[in-house]
Amino acid sequence: MEEYIRQVKRLSITLCSVLIASVILWLLTSYSTWVAGFALGLFIGLFNTLLTGIKVHRFSEAIAQGGRRAGLGMATRFSMAILGALIATRFPEHVSVVGLIVGILATQVFAVGDAIYFQKKNQHTSQIGERGE
Repeated sequence: MEEYIRQVKRLSITLCSVLIASVILWLLTSYSTWVAGFALGLFIGLFNTLLTGIKVHRFSEAIAQGGRRAGLGMATRFSMAILGALIATRFPEHVSVVGLIVGILATQVFAVGDAIYFQKKNQHTSQIGERGE
């Protein structure tokens, strides 16, 4: 469980960094509509990541204590995505729907990339330990 918490923290830091870079790009480039959609999607993805991390932690604690299992917040995550889509369709001159979709999906790409990177890193570390280097 602690590895999961570390992964959520790493992902949150990465997404916040990309979100800050997106805001800077939004201010400085002529692609402000697309970047605004991307930043909104990234924000929604970050919110959903943090919410999922909290819910999974509570879920695992409830299971460990033998208590009632709470939901994982699927409706809340869907509602956030729908809210982003409503904003993008209501204000198409300011927020790109394509950018929004790419931003929401970028969160998943970062999560998978993080998992693959640290899996490979852990395999390499364990191989070094086995060889006695």
